[in-house]
This record gives sequence, structure tokens and C-alpha cells, in this order.
Amino acid sequence: MTAPAVLQEWRQFRILARDSVRKLLNSSMLARDADPMQFALWATTLVATPPALYAFGQLFKYSTLRSAPAQVIEQVITADRMFFVVYSLIAAALLASMTWDALYPDRDEQELIGALPVRPRTATAARLCAAVGVATGFALAINFPSALVFALVSVSHPVAGVLPVVLVAHLVATTTGCVTAFAVLLAVRGVVALVFGSAVTDRFATVLQLVTIVAVVEVFFYLPSILPRLVQLTMTGEGVALWLPSTWFGALYSGLAGPRHAVYLGEAVLGVIVLAGTLIALVPLYLLPSRLMARRALESQPGGGRRVWYTTVVRPTLSLMSGTAPGLSVAMFALTSLVRSRRHMLVVVSYVGIGVAFALVQVIAAGLRGGLQLETPGRALLAAPLAMMFFTVIGLRAAFRIPREIEANWPFRLYSPGVIEAASGTHAALCVAGIAPILALVLIGTQAAGWSVVATAEVTVFNLLAGLFLLECGLYGWSLIPFACVRPEGHEAMQTRWLAASGPCIFFVFGGASLQLAGLRSARFAAALCVAVLALTVVVRSARRARARREAIPFEPAGRLELLNLSEAGQ
Repeated sequence: MTAPAVLQEWRQFRILARDSVRKLLNSSMLARDADPMQFALWATTLVATPPALYAFGQLFKYSTLRSAPAQVIEQVITADRMFFVVYSLIAAALLASMTWDALYPDRDEQELIGALPVRPRTATAARLCAAVGVATGFALAINFPSALVFALVSVSHPVAGVLPVVLVAHLVATTTGCVTAFAVLLAVRGVVALVFGSAVTDRFATVLQLVTIVAVVEVFFYLPSILPRLVQLTMTGEGVALWLPSTWFGALYSGLAGPRHAVYLGEAVLGVIVLAGTLIALVPLYLLPSRLMARRALESQPGGGRRVWYTTVVRPTLSLMSGTAPGLSVAMFALTSLVRSRRHMLVVVSYVGIGVAFALVQVIAAGLRGGLQLETPGRALLAAPLAMMFFTVIGLRAAFRIPREIEANWPFRLYSPGVIEAASGTHAALCVAGIAPILALVLIGTQAAGWSVVATAEVTVFNLLAGLFLLECGLYGWSLIPFACVRPEGHEAMQTRWLAASGPCIFFVFGGASLQLAGLRSARFAAALCVAVLALTVVVRSARRARARREAIPFEPAGRLELLNLSEAGQ
């Protein structure tokens, strides 16, 4: 290549790299109408809060350990350092799952770039560098507050080191760990996309997101009990420690800040080698097949070519539950739009992950207390499906409120279904996507655990009634067509809605589990419970339908100027 060609490609690379950063932020947003920078700041602050709170919580502990022996201080501080490293690894996996779609071109992007004199390798290199840069900035942003607080707290003892060194060591160890985990997942994403295609990579990203959200929640409950073992592996350099990234970067932290041991050098060097090797391997892994991946993007079907065969399978159920043809169309539109949109599936999986983590906390805590018996119904086991059901339903409801393509709602605007019909279709979609899977898990799980047929039937009926009551309460005041209407409140209200849901969640999960346990012990109480829940469901449903008759579907925000969109003058 000539010098002018190299300079031209370099200019293209810089422009595309900046645009790729914007695309990474847009792909991780939960709604298209949100400000990318505002969302990035809000999400980064949210992820950075737990380690900062953990660091601040160690203030009293280290103030009481000023006169403790050096060996005790070393074990305590190594365990705390390991916590920040493990959290960074999990946060990197969460970032990778949220930016999964932006690592390769989609059809629309490739149709634009493909018509320009831009090489596929240039666009791919720009996306790759932008991804690594975003991961590095993300790691520094989430770890700097905890690094500053922990450095101030931990240096109260001479064994912990001096403040500037501890601060730098904290940032270096956590950032390199975060970037390493992100780079490894980038490599996995490249291999899976090259071998299996985009459909499999999307499913892999969904599973990865679910696992990381569960891990983020569980880490604060059970990681302190695992940390002593990780510290022992790090300090002894056992063979299994060489396979754990947490020991690599925990050793790097201690090797930089002190106290230093000979075994730390080998473990830290191994972590650096893995980071450098992965970053080097990413270049040929992404650049060599860049032309092939660009051609695949152009040949892909619009919307990802995802077949929604299961909507055909459940169509009779939706028709029966929605009651009318307009309600059926709303339900089918909701399910089809959900499975075709990674952005909205991201919202649902986030809520489902919180529900699974919430359920696991109860089950694991009961097991640690010795009160868990899988072969018999217990409060923790009964609360698990209720927690999953609650978060799944509110996650689906939150996703339904986020419009997908607001300009594509013209069929509903032409027909203009009523609020009752829209709510009926939404109710049917929530039953199929949010209640039915939980009931299936209850049937399979209780029978696999060895419960009696009678207990399985009773628990299934209880969960069905609880789910129907939850749907009626969740749809009270609902006046939207899923994915086709504007949100009546602003983005800030969406961020704080979870505070109002905490009280109903506790009542629904723990109160429902206690009532179910009492119903399993008394047939008379079980019958009374079923009648009471059915009566409450009917009352809420009647109130919901009465309110729906007085409302209208808000297809457009109030006061919006209607334009013909014949030119860009009104944009």
C-alpha cells in the first residue's frame, strides 16, 4: 500500500472507532429514546456502587486490626483484594453480554459501509479497538471509587503498604482483570460467530447475561465464605490456582502493593501473559474473516431471520385467553416483537436474572441453616418460583412499555383497538411468556425432587392463582399496546420504579410462600386460600376493566406536532 492509502485508511479507522464507541453505548441501552451518555454514566455509577460500599464497610474492621499480627493482616487484606478482583471479572462479563451485538456489523450498517470505499478489515479493527477501549474505561470508572476508599482504609496497618502504591496496584489489578475477562469473551464471541453464526451467538449472549446478573447478586452473599479458600490458593500456589483468573490478578495486586511472596510473581506473570496473548489473538481472529462476516451480514434476513415457530404453537392458547381477534393480534405482536428484539430481551433477562438470584439466595441460605429438604415442601422452595414469577412478569411489563419502532404502529392506529382489548392481549402474552414457563418448572422440579403427586398439584394450583392475581395487579391502569406506544412517564421515572415494587415483592414472595405452606398442611385452609385469591383476582379485574373504559391508548405524546415528514425541515 502507498503512503496516501495508508493515511486514508488511518483516517477512516479513527472516524469509525469513534462511531463504534457510540454504537457500543447504544447497543447496551435499554431504550432507544435514552441519551447514550446519560445511560452510560448512570449504568457505570450503578455498577461502581457495590465495590465502593464494600470498601467503605471495611473501615471499622481495619481500625480494629491496627495492632493485629502481620500474618492476620495479610490474610484479611488479601481476601478483600480478591473480592475486588472477582467483582471486576463479573462486571466484565456483564459488559460483554450487553455490548454483544455491536462487535460485528449488522445488515443495516453493512449496507451503508459496504457502499463506501472502506475495507471490511478497517471497520472491524475500529470496532475491536473501540470495544477494548470501552472495556478499559469501564474498568477504571467502576474501580476508581473503591480503589480510593480502600486505599485510605487499608493503609492503617504498615503491612498493607503505602497509599499511592496501593491505589495504583488496585487500579492495575482490577483493570487488567476486567480487560482480560472481556478480551477472552471477545475471543469466544469471534469463534462462535465464525463457526455457528449469529443466531447461536445471540443465544450465548442471553445465557451469559443471565449468569452474570445472578453472579453479581450472589457474590455479595456467598463470596466472603469462598474468599479464604481463594486466598489460600493464591498464597500457596497450588496447581488449581493456575486455572483461576482471580488468583492471577489477586497475586498481581499483592505483588505490586505488598506484602510480596515469590509465588506471586509466577501467578501475576501468567495473568499478564494471558491478557497479552488474548489481545494479540483477537487481531487475526477478527480481521482475517472480516470480509466473510460482512458478507454474512448482508445475506442475513431483516430482523435476524429468527423464526418464531412457538408463537404458532401457542396461538390457540392466546386466542382462547385474549377472547377477541384484536386481543389476539396484540398478544401475537407482543411475543413476536419480543423474540426478535435483543434490546428488549436484554430487559427481560435482566429481571429474570434478579429473580433467579433472589430465589437462589433463599434456597442456599436455607441449606446452610440445615433447614432445606428437597424431598418435602419448605418455605424457601415455595418462595423460589414466586420470586421468579414476580420478576419475570414485571420484567416483561417493563419491556412492553419500551417502544421498538414507534413509526411501525400504524396498523394499530388504523384499527385503534380499545384499552380493554389491548390489556387482554397483554394479559395473554404475559401468561404465556411469564407464568406458563414458571408453572412448567414447578411441575418438573417438584417431581424430580420426589414430591408427591398431590403436593405437586396443590403447589401448581397455588402458583397459577398467584400468577393470575399478580397479572391483574400488574395490569391495573395498563393502557398501552406492547412495543407500539410511547411511555407516559419519563426515563427518570423508569429508573426509580423498582423502589415502589420492593414492598409488593416481599409480600408476594414471602407472604405467598407462608400461605402455601399453611395450605399444604390443611386442606380446609387450602380451599379457603384458593377462594380468597380468586375473589381478590375478580375484584381487581373488575376494577381494572372499569378504569380501562375511561382511558385511551396514547399512541403519540401529548402536545406532539404532527408532521408529514416529507423533508428534514421538521427533524
